[in-house]
Amino acid sequence: MTGVGIDFSFSRVAASSAKAAGYSFAASYLTDLDTSHRAKAWTASEVAAYRAAGLGVVAVWQGGGSDRTTAWRGGYDRGRRDARLAAQQAGALGRPEGSGGRPVYFAVDYDVRRSEDFAVLGEYFRGIASVFDPPNIGVYGGRATIEWAQRAGAARWFWQTGAWSDDYRVPGIHLYQRIPSARLGGYEIDIDDAMQADYGGWFQGGTVMPDMWIPGATRRPLGDTAPMNGGGKKVVWHITSNPGGNLKLANELGWFTSGGSGAAPHVLYSPITGETAQMYPADSRSKSVVAHNREGTYVIQVEIVFTTEKTDYRSLLDPRLTWKNFGVLLAWLRQLGIPDVWPVGRPAAFARQTASAAQWARSGHFGHNQIPDNDHVDPGPFPDIFARFPAGSASPQEDDVTPDELLMTEVPRAALPNGYVPRVWELLRSGSAFLEPAVADLKAEVAELAAKVETPAPVEVTVSGPELEAALDAKLDKLADMVVAKLGKRMEA
Repeated sequence: MTGVGIDFSFSRVAASSAKAAGYSFAASYLTDLDTSHRAKAWTASEVAAYRAAGLGVVAVWQGGGSDRTTAWRGGYDRGRRDARLAAQQAGALGRPEGSGGRPVYFAVDYDVRRSEDFAVLGEYFRGIASVFDPPNIGVYGGRATIEWAQRAGAARWFWQTGAWSDDYRVPGIHLYQRIPSARLGGYEIDIDDAMQADYGGWFQGGTVMPDMWIPGATRRPLGDTAPMNGGGKKVVWHITSNPGGNLKLANELGWFTSGGSGAAPHVLYSPITGETAQMYPADSRSKSVVAHNREGTYVIQVEIVFTTEKTDYRSLLDPRLTWKNFGVLLAWLRQLGIPDVWPVGRPAAFARQTASAAQWARSGHFGHNQIPDNDHVDPGPFPDIFARFPAGSASPQEDDVTPDELLMTEVPRAALPNGYVPRVWELLRSGSAFLEPAVADLKAEVAELAAKVETPAPVEVTVSGPELEAALDAKLDKLADMVVAKLGKRMEA
């Protein structure tokens, strides 16, 4: 035994309490955040506090649904699903991934014994391995589960619980959870023995190796890596699209991993769908920029799948862009040590803004239009990503479009797609009281029409389905016109 730590779920133990009690690490959960079990999940502030205290952090995935102890019965598909969520949450919390990364233990909180159950459990972990980085897959369970995982090669990290173990500790485990539970400062905890010096803690001794691959992103490694020269830690933002205004990430990925590999970036990201793909690890150069692509510890090239050509978008400030999952990408950049600064300023137009030698030597964020020795003008006006996705958050803040950004974005009525009205309404939520009477009127008319449609026989139904749909469409069009009129007034103000 090389150390003693604790694990907890709904009882949240402060880092200061754990350290004062002499523990060297703590373990807690990643889980379904849309259930009540989100209360037992690690938060960014808790992880930061444990790291600052010099304590290790261990994470275990267990879903939050009613099937949380038997989720493995869902086999391969459930394994993929759980691994994807675990990678996203852990990435947002700063877990390093890849060959130098840190594990997540996947809980099998059940006494698995039957051969047919182990076959299903094998499919579950096969699904996990199809998404999660295999060197960092861990398993939590009783003696039979741990011994099976070791034989089957289903995991590389092993956390055995004393439950279902008959006081036997399996050789080769990393952690052992004692039973019964204990208490610390009024909170219920479990005590865990670290059976190896490296038990899988993310920040053992307060240090961490940065992750070279984005958690949860699609990986298409091109293989022809090349080392960096050292220096600043940087990211360069581009936009890219196939001719014709095609904005599908799959098309771009197909191009960059075949005929376009000579210009491939590290990362592709879609602000429309939230899809992310990676082709080079962070510690290699990529090829989106030929000159200067090795001048730093990292020079991460990110191609955003976006264009203003043959589309009705003006810039990346367009409020229809969701920027889904962007927080995970930004958290990854931050854990590489890339600071939240623009040495040349945030790109404000499709125009050159070339960095000086001193500016390019600094760490931070750059537009393609700012890189020396090229004539590109992308990415154009860029959103305030640091405000929208503050450190420790993988989701945009509520006020995710600033008034200045809104004024720079034209929203013609003809360009409003189906379903866009709620998005515009969201942007105007700070001053949307003018919509309330219209909404109340619309609801009343819908209720009246619905009552007529649902009137039981023998009364004749006087409003048909198409008529109801047409009436609703007319009302929504009217509501959309009101929204656009309000936008126009804000732009003129």
